[in-house]
Amino acid sequence: MNVFIAVIYENFSDIQASEDENDILSLKKKDIKAFQNTWAKYNPMGELYMRTLRLPDFLRELPPPLGYQGIRIEESKLNKIIFCLNIKDHLGRVYYPEVMWTIFHSIVGINDD
Repeated sequence: MNVFIAVIYENFSDIQASEDENDILSLKKKDIKAFQNTWAKYNPMGELYMRTLRLPDFLRELPPPLGYQGIRIEESKLNKIIFCLNIKDHLGRVYYPEVMWTIFHSIVGINDD
């Protein structure tokens, strides 16, 4: 898992190096660490899956720019955001790499099309 995280971080570091230093939406190492720490709170045994129903609470606890900690957001609006992220549901669970990649990709804003 550490190798997986390192590869993703390195890719984002490359992207960040090519962006303007003042770009607010670029991800920092602390943002990635915040994602890992928040996931660990919801999965203390190190599981790679989390119940899909817990995803809104996870996003509420995840600090900005990846999540909504400290930001008042209506349940319906958060559910629309989750729907738009299109994170695959695996029989009532979401998978760590898919959640992480989808959220990171939505912030960085790279469009592969």
